Amino acid sequence: MASTSKGKKKIDLHLFTNLKNHIRTLFCSKCLNFVFAPTDSPDEVTGYIQICLSPIKGKQSKKKFFDFAIQTEQKVVRGVCFSPEKKKEVEHFISTKSPVKIRKYGQNDKFDPNNIVIERNTTLPVAAPLTFSPINMENNKTIAALSNICQNQTVTIRGKFTKLHGVKKIVTCNLMKQDAFFVTDATGTIKVVFWESFVNMAVEGKSYEFTNFTFKDDKFGRYIYNKC
Repeated sequence: MASTSKGKKKIDLHLFTNLKNHIRTLFCSKCLNFVFAPTDSPDEVTGYIQICLSPIKGKQSKKKFFDFAIQTEQKVVRGVCFSPEKKKEVEHFISTKSPVKIRKYGQNDKFDPNNIVIERNTTLPVAAPLTFSPINMENNKTIAALSNICQNQTVTIRGKFTKLHGVKKIVTCNLMKQDAFFVTDATGTIKVVFWESFVNMAVEGKSYEFTNFTFKDDKFGRYIYNKC
């Protein structure tokens, strides 16, 4: 560090640049750990990829993704893939019901620490035969089947529409319309929330199939909703 003729200290530019790069490295490392938190489990998981496969989401942003259900030996968890080119590979495992070994996956504490996050460097080789069989989730569109579904999973259910309340306007960054009601089948009842273009589409007392809705179980209760 040098001094000027007036006795004022002048910052060494080389030292300042090194310090700035060090701070940037620390900051990026913390961001990375926040998004993909380390896990105590091994860096691979085996199981079956299930039929709960969503369309590619986030098309208006740079981060496109799709999600699906992964059946492990202990439970069903949500898989989130940020590499859209892997969708055909995932669909192959669904159609063949082949066991898969997911290597180099991450986990996302921001949404759900149980999520299996798949990126471009994640590999999906066929696994050796497993000691458990795939459950049939393809044709089970009952409300009871949601007990096997995890938070933020894309789901499809069938049921009869029962009105809960009228349309209300929700103030976010824009003024948005919301409608909520119950859907009932022989196995149970669940709340359904409609946003924007879906509002006022359903008729009370009629049965519908609700396709590609998102399942939530949070402080507002247990419900499914459509993306705005």
